[in-house]
Amino acid sequence: MSGSVAWCFNGGYVNAVAMAGVWFTGLTHLTGTTTMSAVRTINAAKPGQYSNWNLCGFLLAWALGAMVSGAVVGPARLRWGRLQGVLTLIHGLSLLGGWYFSPVPDENDMGIIGGMMVSFAMGIQNSVTSLFSPFTLRTSHHSGTLLDIGIALGQCIHLRNWDNIWKVKVMTPNYLGFWVGALVGTVAWNHLGAAALLIPAGTAIAGSMATFAVFTFHMNLDSRLVDYEEIADDGADRLYWVRRKYNGAGRLSGIQR
Repeated sequence: MSGSVAWCFNGGYVNAVAMAGVWFTGLTHLTGTTTMSAVRTINAAKPGQYSNWNLCGFLLAWALGAMVSGAVVGPARLRWGRLQGVLTLIHGLSLLGGWYFSPVPDENDMGIIGGMMVSFAMGIQNSVTSLFSPFTLRTSHHSGTLLDIGIALGQCIHLRNWDNIWKVKVMTPNYLGFWVGALVGTVAWNHLGAAALLIPAGTAIAGSMATFAVFTFHMNLDSRLVDYEEIADDGADRLYWVRRKYNGAGRLSGIQR
């Protein structure tokens, strides 16, 4: 659960930085952006506002991030490994690019490329956490989270038991993590401006490096792992060397004696 809360905190942080003053629009979710795209189709954008094409760029970047996650991870997995580490690295580098290409007011630059890179990063985040969880886990937007909490509480009332209260216990910390992340992101924006994106970018990159290091350590450990097996035979204990082979997919398989 702590991992999901951390990802939710990151989603809230990035969205607050984007909305508080960098892009003045949410980039971690699509509902408002989709609505505004429809509005811009009818009402032309005024100076300083994003056009419909700009908003569509944000939408497509988010969807592209989700597609990349699906292509890299494939079927949902309940184990964090190298593939998630790769996506976390791409996520961090995309946030870094979002900072580099952030808006430059003095040059009348609205930071379209930077906004697309942040949207791409958040599409990756929401997808990789959804593919990792046994149920749909939203970490970059939380309308659905409140929906799940409300449904679970309503079912408890209807069934007159607390069988579904576990959903509330899982979803509530995630929602609060997003809110606290938005709080911290706003403070970071007030003090750092667009450079506030460097914090989640650096954290994601460091997390991916840690994933690779841990995975490599366990791979090397598993390849050398030797267990002892004692087998009684006619009153004499015989000692066998048992070596587990690493199959390259995060599991141990096969035994050699």
